[in-house]
Amino acid sequence: MKKINKITTILLVIMSLFALSITVHADAYPAVKNKVESVAGRYKENSYEIKDIDGDGQEEGVIQFYGPGHGSARTLQIYKYKSGKVVKVLNDYVYGLSKLTVYKKGIIGYGAGHGGEWYRYYKLSGGKYKLVAIKSRVAKAGGSIYNGPWAYSNGKSTITKSAFNAAIKGIKKNKKSVVKF
Repeated sequence: MKKINKITTILLVIMSLFALSITVHADAYPAVKNKVESVAGRYKENSYEIKDIDGDGQEEGVIQFYGPGHGSARTLQIYKYKSGKVVKVLNDYVYGLSKLTVYKKGIIGYGAGHGGEWYRYYKLSGGKYKLVAIKSRVAKAGGSIYNGPWAYSNGKSTITKSAFNAAIKGIKKNKKSVVKF
């Protein structure tokens, strides 16, 4: 009889946790959607997507828009539902962003235009995405063929290829999804 009571108790705990998880996830989608649509509504040119980009079972809001004071760069933001509220987990300014590839421990953004292309590497740290490295190049003779040498940066200054590789180590594991703009 004790064994049945123990199994029943364990099953009740599991079911309670599952029900709590469903409630949290049910609250997450409308909250994230409202936040992203509120931000998008303030800017004429924007694009956004609400989807589970990191594979945790709840949707994040990914948005890019032209904000004042950044020229032709766009603002890139990601919102996530945490502890009952929507929080911004990434905020950056990018030019020509066309794709984000999301991994368990980070994100790689890709963009191109005006004769150049770039990759921006963000690592997940403390629940937020932090820019750790940039790889970019331009066409040798102009135009749209990206054939120049790669340059590496930490977002503030030039770094070596080996420092770049050290900075991005571990990001490309366990691909979760791709967001295209």
